[in-house]
Amino acid sequence: VVFGIHWQAIRLWLKGVPVYDHPSN
Repeated sequence: VVFGIHWQAIRLWLKGVPVYDHPSN
């Protein structure tokens, strides 16, 4: 269960990385 929660957090973090790395919008 804990691993699943961390996995969701990592996915959200990774999803936010490209947006922060490429602030074109």
